[in-house]
Amino acid sequence: MDSIVVNSLTKRFKGKTVLDNISLNIKGTYGLLGPNGAGKTTLMRTIATLLPISKGKITYGQVSWDQSAEVRKRIGYLPQHFSMYQNVKLMECLHHLAVLKGVSDKAYRTEQLEQIVHQVNLCDHKNKKIKHLSGGMLRRVGIAQALIGSPEILIIDEPTAGLDVEERVRFRSLLRSIGSNRIIIISTHIVEDLELACDNIGVLKNGRVLAEGRIEDISKFAKGHTWEVQIPIEEIEVLSNKFTIISSQQIKNKYTVRLLSDKQPLSSAILVEPRLEDGYLSLIRNDESEAR
Repeated sequence: MDSIVVNSLTKRFKGKTVLDNISLNIKGTYGLLGPNGAGKTTLMRTIATLLPISKGKITYGQVSWDQSAEVRKRIGYLPQHFSMYQNVKLMECLHHLAVLKGVSDKAYRTEQLEQIVHQVNLCDHKNKKIKHLSGGMLRRVGIAQALIGSPEILIIDEPTAGLDVEERVRFRSLLRSIGSNRIIIISTHIVEDLELACDNIGVLKNGRVLAEGRIEDISKFAKGHTWEVQIPIEEIEVLSNKFTIISSQQIKNKYTVRLLSDKQPLSSAILVEPRLEDGYLSLIRNDESEAR
C-alpha cells in the first residue's frame, strides 16, 4: 500500500506559521499526537483538501494534492465537531450524504449503506432520529458517513472527544476493525487512544515534527528517564514541583507516582520501561528545555 508523503509542508495564517516545514511518511493506522495548538487540525484539514498548501508538497502514490478532485475521491473525513440533522432518521441522513457524494444508484447505495451500518454496529438504531443517539453512537454515524464510497484514506480528528470510557473502548475497536487495506489518520491529544489503535505515530508541537515512528520508537525517548515511586499523600505537591509527573494512583494513604527524571528522584524510586505517553512527554519536556 502507498504512503501519504508530506514533504516540507508549510502553512501560514495572517503572518503566523502554523505548520513549519514538516515532513511525514503516513502509513497504516497513523496517529498525530501533540498538545493543543500543535498544528494537528490544520494538518488534517490540509490533507483533507479543505485548506490550500502554502508551501511544500503532499503525494499518495502517483496522486498529488495539486489534483484536489482526484484526492477527494480517495478520502473520507470525520471532523472533530460532527453534527447531523437532528430530526431525521439515521438511514435517511446517510442516504442524503451518499447522494451528495455521488452515489446515485439507489439499489447500490442501499446495499452499501446496509453494509456500513453493520460494520459500525448501528443496525439496531437505523430508524432512530439523530437527536436520540448517544455521543458514542453519533461518532459511529460520523465514521459511517466517512466510509461511504469505500475511501482509501480516512481522516479522523479527535475521535473520542467527549466520550465516556466504555464508548472510547468501543470506538478504538471499531477503528482497528476498519483499518485493513486503508490509511487511517487519527489526530488527538489522548495518548491512550493512539497507543491502542495505531501502528505509527507523529509527534507535533508548535507546528514542528518532534519525532515520527512506531510506538516503541517514540517510547524509547523516555528510556532511562521513567521512574515509579510510592510516597505519602502530603509529599505529592512537593514532588510535582520538581519533576514531570506522568500519572499518579492513590492507594490508601499513599500515591504510586510515575514521573520523568534524568536521575533517580528518590532513593526508593525504581526505573521502569517507558510507554508511549512517557516518550511523548519526554519529547515535549526536552523541546521546552531547548527553547529556554
